[in-house]
Amino acid sequence: MKAKRSGVKQFIFMSSIVVYGDSAPIGRKKNITKYTPVSPSNYYGDSKVKAENGLKKLEDNNFKVVILRTPMIYGKGSKGNYHLMSELAQKLPVFPYVNNCRSMLYIEHLMEFVRLMIENDERGTFYPQNAEYSNTSELVKMIGETHSKSITLIRGCTIPLKIISLFTCLIDKAFGSLTYDQEMSNYKNEYRFNTLKESICKTERSIKNPAASKRTYEELVSVIIPAYNCADLIKGTIDSILQQTYSNFEIIITDDNSTDNTAYVVRELCKKDNRIKLICLHNNSGVCVARNTAIENAKGRYIAFVDADDLWMPKKLELQIAFMKANSYEFTFTAYETFRNGSMKKCAVFEVPDSINYNQYLLNTIIGNLTVIIDRELIPDFRIKEGELEDVVTWMYYLKHGYIAHGLNIDLAKYRVYASSRSGNKIKNAGRYYRCLRNTQGLSVIRSLLLECSYLFNAVKKRVIGKIKMCSE
Repeated sequence: MKAKRSGVKQFIFMSSIVVYGDSAPIGRKKNITKYTPVSPSNYYGDSKVKAENGLKKLEDNNFKVVILRTPMIYGKGSKGNYHLMSELAQKLPVFPYVNNCRSMLYIEHLMEFVRLMIENDERGTFYPQNAEYSNTSELVKMIGETHSKSITLIRGCTIPLKIISLFTCLIDKAFGSLTYDQEMSNYKNEYRFNTLKESICKTERSIKNPAASKRTYEELVSVIIPAYNCADLIKGTIDSILQQTYSNFEIIITDDNSTDNTAYVVRELCKKDNRIKLICLHNNSGVCVARNTAIENAKGRYIAFVDADDLWMPKKLELQIAFMKANSYEFTFTAYETFRNGSMKKCAVFEVPDSINYNQYLLNTIIGNLTVIIDRELIPDFRIKEGELEDVVTWMYYLKHGYIAHGLNIDLAKYRVYASSRSGNKIKNAGRYYRCLRNTQGLSVIRSLLLECSYLFNAVKKRVIGKIKMCSE
């Protein structure tokens, strides 16, 4: 009630699968469908049902309620019985095999599902779970394997365990069956990016070796790609990233409600490499929202940008990350080349200075978006700023706040040029740049006009003189 009175528009309540009662006894199955009635068997389950009913009474068009009836959650920071299984897997050489089946939910899948609930402004009851069911015995064996420990599963233990279960409820909790029908857990946007085995490996690394988990963050590069109707080109962009000599990266593609099969192309690539993540926006929201959505889901210390039609050289990440680490640089960019759409022939190479500050950038917008890498440890809460020229406005914002952009004058990226490209239309961009100076930077008319002249001069110098020189060689 307090949340509703405070003007909260959506309330997400973490319920539980326990509203359907206990697991089936060892040797039996219990599969919950959309027709299964709630039937709590203990105080905890009953409290969840009462809370759900109370929230539903408060719901209206201005106060939407989302109820998540989750199965057992595991992963970094999660509580529950998973930790006991992990400890057993590292101590026991043998473990009883029981043919049970359970629904589980990896914490990162839950986080993505909650994000989708908010983004899509949902209401109702949902049943998120992993795409795969788990078996207690196989799960313990899998955990052991992540620690290079072999566990032998002993069959023929079901009857002895049934007898023991008459004296303790722990047996049914460990080896009973409790599942959601998978159809109940499907959602219009994909939220399950890891297989069961992958999620177990990541969980064990975070639980047993937090220092290694921190090292992974310290080295990880999150590559941000906004995508809209680029099904024919995005595979080439992703392939150029997958060919990097620096392999510790993730690729986060935000599909901005494309009307072609961009999302399908990316989903097929996701199946082949788990470093590729797809986020689908419900509405076409623009490149600023698309990039920030990806940034919000990024796990890396470093944020790198590339558009869905551009390419990287194989050593881009290796050289640029080393450059940043060696000098403790928070904001870097590199030289890049242009090439014509339909041809890989190089048109021009745009060299970059050693560094650039705010006033220098106003004179020459030399920073290529496809080359930028940001260190989030040194620039906390980094986000793309709104404006007609989103990348230009963003670099201005951070440079104006005292950060320095450092240039690595090595050609490490390829910018595609074609007639329909918005940024290829210099006349329109000149108008956008002037409005950017006046509206977002608050500069006077005279200073804006002077800077506009500098912008046009450098545009001609880069785009015309440079092309003639390179193409004639």
